[in-house]
Amino acid sequence: MADIPAGTAVLRQFNTSLVLAAVRQARRPLRISEIISVTRLTRPTVTQAIEELKTGGLVVESTDSPDEVRQGRPAAVFQLRPGVDPVLGIDLGPHAVKARVSDLGGNTLAASARTVSRPNDAVAVLAGVRRVIDACLRDANLDSAQIADVVVGSPGVVDPVAGRLRLAPSMRGWETFNVASHLEKEFRCRVHLENDANLAAVAAASRLPGRTIIAIQWGARLGAGIVINGLLHRGKDSAAGEVGLISLDDGDNLAFDRDGSGPLEAQVGSAGMINLARHKFSGLPTTRLRSDRELTAMDLFNAAAAGDERAVAVLDHTTCILARALSPVILALNPDVLVVSGGIAHAGDVLLQHLRRHLQARTYWVPELELSEYAEHTVVIGSVELARQHTWDRRLAAAKQKLELSEHAERAAAVGGVELTR
Repeated sequence: MADIPAGTAVLRQFNTSLVLAAVRQARRPLRISEIISVTRLTRPTVTQAIEELKTGGLVVESTDSPDEVRQGRPAAVFQLRPGVDPVLGIDLGPHAVKARVSDLGGNTLAASARTVSRPNDAVAVLAGVRRVIDACLRDANLDSAQIADVVVGSPGVVDPVAGRLRLAPSMRGWETFNVASHLEKEFRCRVHLENDANLAAVAAASRLPGRTIIAIQWGARLGAGIVINGLLHRGKDSAAGEVGLISLDDGDNLAFDRDGSGPLEAQVGSAGMINLARHKFSGLPTTRLRSDRELTAMDLFNAAAAGDERAVAVLDHTTCILARALSPVILALNPDVLVVSGGIAHAGDVLLQHLRRHLQARTYWVPELELSEYAEHTVVIGSVELARQHTWDRRLAAAKQKLELSEHAERAAAVGGVELTR
């Protein structure tokens, strides 16, 4: 584009795209001076681009006050228009379904969650999905035709191209459904299906750009999403990260539990932890784990945080098993960060303390250990993040195509002008 005269339509569109990208990527509204600093464009160019984006309904002047207090009239700040390009993220779990609507800027417009009437049953899960979608669209005051992109997270080995599951032991009959095709009947956009642990990794990567991350999605099930240097790693046939299937015994064959749990997740999942508390460590004295009611994972976590002997023993034993399984993965990948998401993240720092100690005994370098701030909502957050990225990529592709068409037209006009002057 070096030979295109400054001020042409092509250059204006290119500059406008730069300004839009700067506004989108910022975590707060930006002043003109800040946009200039990010894009390295001149003030008149940035001002013109902002006006074009405001006219097009993509950018608005924010009502938020600038961070710095200045004398006189405060500087105007700009952000993406709230509500632009709404996307839908869905988390299909064997026990609960969640949905969330967000705009391109990442603002949550609505959220809904429901437990599944018949856990692990695909038909019941789909019924729950319909209800949470309807609730989200109603609360966001949207209809399905306005949704720009949909991403669905599901346990199991996912074929993201075909939009269906290759393997889903924890969801009976789920492989027989083409989930994406089923939901696309409700929307005018494409529906993408993705592994839930991969989406947990997407959520983590949105906060930790450019890092190598192992995201452990840990609740009733166990899976891992892997991001290498900022890029999601799916592996051959999109089957990377199925750490719940790791076996630590001497058996040669992969076997699933009655509810479809893999060997490792049967031991360290929430049900396995509760079983440990009831049986393996039942002889330890305890003051906080009551025997007169059903024990939950949160009971364990609260008791462990308070120093309860039995609860601490359960966490220590569980994290020891997990460290044995994950240490070869950590030694092979040498990640920057290990993020724990899912319901187990509610265990808090006491969980990380035990996990760190067991990893230190089995690896040369322990990565940074973090608990996802989203806990059991991490997958639906990741699905929204991926849907936003899809939408943004399409906008960039459309802008690029428009630039190429404009460039072609301007070059043709320039050639025609030269011929006329001859």
